[in-house]
Amino acid sequence: MTELAAALGAHGVTFLQMLPIGEGAALADAEQLTDDEATDLLAELSTTAAVPVRLRTREAAGGFTVIRADGQVWRNQPGSHAISSLRPLLGVNDLALTARDGSA
Repeated sequence: MTELAAALGAHGVTFLQMLPIGEGAALADAEQLTDDEATDLLAELSTTAAVPVRLRTREAAGGFTVIRADGQVWRNQPGSHAISSLRPLLGVNDLALTARDGSA
């Protein structure tokens, strides 16, 4: 992945911890890494200064809005271990996600 990113001229690569949803929820117990395990695995990658690599741990995952390819959005909360509060993205007001889920 990092070699491909460098070859394509990417300015960095971010790996996100798995937040299971749908059929993926059944895989969580067997396949989901802890933040510490993912950090250790990422440390083993061969990287270059030209393509910095970072990990978005679950603990650091709060406070950003995720927009899925199917048009569903949710607001990530700190320490999330699953995706919840999915809602359709119908307009710009849906990006703030303040009225329905209580987050800012």
